[in-house]
Amino acid sequence: MNTPASPQKNIPGPAYVLGALVVSRMCFWALAHFKGVSFVDGLCRWDCGWYVQLASQGYDLLPHDNPRGDAANWAFFPLYPMAIAAFHALFDVPHRLASILISNAAMFLAIGISLRYLEQTREKVAGHFWVWFCVLGPYSFYFSSGYSEALFWLLASSALLAWHNKKFLRAGVFTACLCATRLFGLFWLMGYLLDLWRRRQQRPLTEQLRNPSLVLGLALCPLGIALFAGYLYWHLGDALAFSHVQIAWDRSLSGSLLNWQTTLQQWNDFGFLWAEIPQSRYAHAYFNVFLLVGLFLTGVLLTQKRWLESSIAICIFIIAFLAGAMSLPRFLVGSLVFALAFHDFVVQRVPAKMQTPLLGLLIFFNLWLLSNWYDVAFFLV
Repeated sequence: MNTPASPQKNIPGPAYVLGALVVSRMCFWALAHFKGVSFVDGLCRWDCGWYVQLASQGYDLLPHDNPRGDAANWAFFPLYPMAIAAFHALFDVPHRLASILISNAAMFLAIGISLRYLEQTREKVAGHFWVWFCVLGPYSFYFSSGYSEALFWLLASSALLAWHNKKFLRAGVFTACLCATRLFGLFWLMGYLLDLWRRRQQRPLTEQLRNPSLVLGLALCPLGIALFAGYLYWHLGDALAFSHVQIAWDRSLSGSLLNWQTTLQQWNDFGFLWAEIPQSRYAHAYFNVFLLVGLFLTGVLLTQKRWLESSIAICIFIIAFLAGAMSLPRFLVGSLVFALAFHDFVVQRVPAKMQTPLLGLLIFFNLWLLSNWYDVAFFLV
């Protein structure tokens, strides 16, 4: 299923991708100008401030933020802020601007590498649709802001491509970097192990594990999170501080389940998304829709028997669910595999003549989201 038989592909080149990226960012800038918001400050919302503070000052010694004073930057993994700090040191660029430039450069590379991955693993590829979906689709401003999502996409697509081509050592290095970017990187390792288990009938596991590059590649995968945990233990005496500090954002199992219990009872409160006060814009039904979307896209991967991608999607969906309703859209958008599933659905189920109107609707939705982002709307925290 994962090996193309009769290619029907139209893969845009780097110049097309760059042009689409520039056009999309000009749209983001124009909307910021229309809203009377500084482009850089408008993009650098919410977690961007944490990444900038981390890049400029390093990891906290004590909690210091939130009304309870229990928040700290230990929740944020180090690779992205390290890249911001390095860019600032090399080019003397302000940290906020550096974060945005890094994200856009990473997204440009991520689109190109993900196109190669699609080309090698799909019989049909909607290349132009994929490019515009990546640069202007829902929540695509995450990949232009001071968030780690663009870097994660770059490393995730690179790791998947390397694993598909049996470049196991390279896949291990990319996955180690994934694990130093976000916790979800560990699920790539779980996907690899499932993929090896699935292949055991063609080639026994004992024989597969005689490949030293495979064994070393697998061993490298968790290195990023291991080094981060080791640093936190040296710095704070708590190797799992990145997990323990989540309580500052009310992320606990009991809290999340109670949150979902309330959310799943509300399916008709969309009107609150248009509240006059941005901080009041929140709708339980909005997150219920994303719950259904996540389940559907996971099902798309499962029905195609894309076991590597679907196993990653299942793990991410479970963790996203347990993190609470407000985390779900960002985790789905930022994890690549759900976007791959959406691409497959469009290619297989949406007629070619309907793909452009669908893309137009998605772009309109994204610009509405971006307008709310500039307004600091609560449902986009």
